[in-house]
Amino acid sequence: MKKLENKSWLEYCEMLVFALLCVLMADCCIFGSGRTIMVGSFGFRMILVALVLLVSVPVLVRDFRFLIRKRVLWLFGILAAWLMFQAIRGVANDPSVWAVDVKGYCYFFMLLPAICVLNSKHRIHKLMKVMLYASATLAVAALLLTYWYKCNHALFVKIYFMDPQELILDLSPLIDKIVPRLYFRSTNYLLVGCAFSIYFFVVESGKFRWHYPVITGLCLFGMLVSYTRAVYLAAFITAAVVTAVFMIFGLRKIRIEFWKHLIAATLVFSVITVGLGAIVGTNYIEHGIRRIVATFGTEEETTNQVTMPVAEPEKAENTIQVVSLSNVVWTEEPVEEENNAEMMTVGSDMIRADTLQELNGWIRMAPIFGHGLGKAVACRYDGLTEYVYHEMVMKTGIVGLLIYMLPVLWLILSMVNQKHLSKPHKLIAGCWLAVLMGYMGFSYYNPYMNASLGILFYCCTIGVFVNLKCGSKKYN
Repeated sequence: MKKLENKSWLEYCEMLVFALLCVLMADCCIFGSGRTIMVGSFGFRMILVALVLLVSVPVLVRDFRFLIRKRVLWLFGILAAWLMFQAIRGVANDPSVWAVDVKGYCYFFMLLPAICVLNSKHRIHKLMKVMLYASATLAVAALLLTYWYKCNHALFVKIYFMDPQELILDLSPLIDKIVPRLYFRSTNYLLVGCAFSIYFFVVESGKFRWHYPVITGLCLFGMLVSYTRAVYLAAFITAAVVTAVFMIFGLRKIRIEFWKHLIAATLVFSVITVGLGAIVGTNYIEHGIRRIVATFGTEEETTNQVTMPVAEPEKAENTIQVVSLSNVVWTEEPVEEENNAEMMTVGSDMIRADTLQELNGWIRMAPIFGHGLGKAVACRYDGLTEYVYHEMVMKTGIVGLLIYMLPVLWLILSMVNQKHLSKPHKLIAGCWLAVLMGYMGFSYYNPYMNASLGILFYCCTIGVFVNLKCGSKKYN
């Protein structure tokens, strides 16, 4: 109590900003779109961001001299100037796409509060644990929903269709009434549950730390049942970077604890996957492998019209949806269950191929400076694309993509440079970087690093690196 009484009003502001940041990142870990709660036309996440920015103004003024000396902020300043230039150029483009682009990139304003409040290892650990347990909550939800889908399929689908905009969950049946494809909007944040669990397992002691491999196993299962190839790619990249970080920068004891965690998490994942598969009567890993393998057999099968399985409560069982470039119609044809994953993959790849072809056409017309924000893609009904980096080049040019990637290069150089971070700090920073690199890989195929979920994590990662680099001098 005395400590609270002795704090200045600026310190209270800082504490409030940090608390709001924790709530914001927990929201990212669980609720995906950030629009599950709406106040007029404003979503819960937008309101949280506005509050953080408002309350952090005094803190930003206090730390102005500290911030102005950070080179990485100058890189983001250049990025902000370029995006502003492209926003002005794109005013004449599609208004709805322009608004989506501008709103997404506005989340970069969260970089300044993140740097100011993540100013100690203790706070970084707190934020990591908030995100860790929030991700674990999502993983448990994935496990329960997978089982519930089989037990009470009809009720599950009725409740699911109460959310027509799919703000939290995107559901489609891989095998009708048995295996659902549960892609949460926050599925990628399960990578946080994996990477951060590894860190806390190796640095903490005692029996309580053994719940971390359980969380990792649950998160791995949650990513498996998403049956999303880009998620698998992101998981592979994150796993590779985390392993490299702990093998290169960890002491012998740390490396041993790392492998202990990995073995325990694999055991938990296997028990969950095999056990639930035995109860439900299916093999989840086999379906995941089939989803990946189908990728390599779709090139010759992709046509202007493909069939994809769907599930709606008022339609007959095993109906399919015929997806065309120009329209969508319903047909009552039987679906061969073993081909569902392949048909889903064919349909996805067909749409992606058309999108990529149009993107490349626009890029060839203006490769250096792009066409400005708001440039729409005609082959997509909403004008938006899934290829983030192609989209960046189309809208902001090669120059814009290079500027966007410069802070990532700064992060990697900070890890490699022996003078920038101590080895214990590199383990923390490495976990954040590993997840970010996973998001970067995911974003090649899906919009992530140009929207709130990816950009907010990007900002927090920069905040962690900045403060760990100067931690021994200023904070710890």
